[in-house]
Amino acid sequence: MLRFVEFIDKTSDLIGKAASYLLLITVAACMIEVVLRYIFNSPTKWSYEVEAFSCGIIYLLVGAHVLLHRGHVSVDILYQRLSERKKILINIVVVFPLIIIMAAGLTYIGFDYFWTSLAIRETSYSSWSPPIWPIKLMIPVGGVLMMLQAVANLLRDLHKLRGGDKS
Repeated sequence: MLRFVEFIDKTSDLIGKAASYLLLITVAACMIEVVLRYIFNSPTKWSYEVEAFSCGIIYLLVGAHVLLHRGHVSVDILYQRLSERKKILINIVVVFPLIIIMAAGLTYIGFDYFWTSLAIRETSYSSWSPPIWPIKLMIPVGGVLMMLQAVANLLRDLHKLRGGDKS
């Protein structure tokens, strides 16, 4: 069981770090657009969409990474004052079900969006008109990654609750 948790943790960490490098593409596209538009008076057709798509992909793929490091926004007014055992119980009873519901919805609806986009060969409405389905595919992928990380976190918390490793 702990090998599964470790595998999911490493996968979430790797995908999160890899997705963060897409930010370099976003910055490069923005810089190219600024130079071409304001120095050469020749704006691009593709820059805005590359920036929006790469930021969207980053947002979807780093969710599991942030969940692994428990970095999502939370209300810590009471939580930080609780004992470790009570924090684990709140994670099991409240946090895990909420994340599973949200991630399952994201996966289910996202897969429908992706499949429809692929079936109709959807493209953007710009003059560049790239295909949209690869971006929409990241919606269910991000949802599945978050569900897997939520399960890994649950298993880790259950292990801690039973008196296992404190890490």
